Amino acid sequence: MKKCPSCGYQGSTGAACGVCGRDLGAVPELAVPKKSKDMAMPFLAAALLACAAVAFFFFGRGGKPEPVAAVPGPSEVDEFGYEGALYALERMDKLKFLPEADKLRVLPLLESSDGRVAFAAVKLAGKWLTESAGTPGAEPFLDALIRAALSGAPELRKQAAMEIAAAAAYGLPLKARARELRAAASSLVKAGDAELVCAGYFLASAAAFNDFSGEMLQTLRYDPSSQARLYSACALARLGDAEGYRHLAGLAGGADEALAESAIGCLAYSSVPGSGKLLSAVAAGRHPAAGWAKNALIFRGQLAIIKK
Repeated sequence: MKKCPSCGYQGSTGAACGVCGRDLGAVPELAVPKKSKDMAMPFLAAALLACAAVAFFFFGRGGKPEPVAAVPGPSEVDEFGYEGALYALERMDKLKFLPEADKLRVLPLLESSDGRVAFAAVKLAGKWLTESAGTPGAEPFLDALIRAALSGAPELRKQAAMEIAAAAAYGLPLKARARELRAAASSLVKAGDAELVCAGYFLASAAAFNDFSGEMLQTLRYDPSSQARLYSACALARLGDAEGYRHLAGLAGGADEALAESAIGCLAYSSVPGSGKLLSAVAAGRHPAAGWAKNALIFRGQLAIIKK
């Protein structure tokens, strides 16, 4: 093609301009412009190929892949196991003639990560400790409960201490284990938690330790909590302290029925002279606590028989 110098038309291919007719013989032909490469095309092609590959992988093999079945988490499996353990412990609690080997299998459960299982195991160990009090068979249960009283969840420590104290009331000798029991009682008293402190007092009084009598008296005289004062008085009365006994005697005839019932229960363990006579007087009266006092007298008589 040639560009006409007169009218500027560039489309003429012959000897003359196709518009104005001027002779173009001496006019040179125009150079054909080179086509520029479109750099976006290769990237678009690659993207299309990638999309095609993905579509083939997911849809060209017979549809979407089947979802993988969910694996039950540890909590679900553990919960089933814990429920089974609880059921087994409940059944064992009702059996009267359980072999010793089966009882010993329960002891590791005192350290179970499930609080319900551990608590049930502590109570069972305490029951078997009381039943075997004064025999060599009591040692494994006492060992396990001492460990539980020393460490673990607060409610387990408290219950373990109370189980040992109850077994002592039924004649379990604790003198040979004084060192370990003193350490457990001291740990509870120093814990700071009111419930644990009271459990430490009970354990100490059950083992006939006077180590914490000063702290007990301070609690009895100055603690604002009526429950804390009650527990301290209970432990002191068991140790033969007259001040603790007087506090219990006042509560036994008081208007607060809940405190009266607890105080009468403590008097069943009291070693202060005259505790039995006080219970007899309450039992003979018309106070709502009369029935509780009668039960306490029966229990006190049972303990006296056991200790003989």
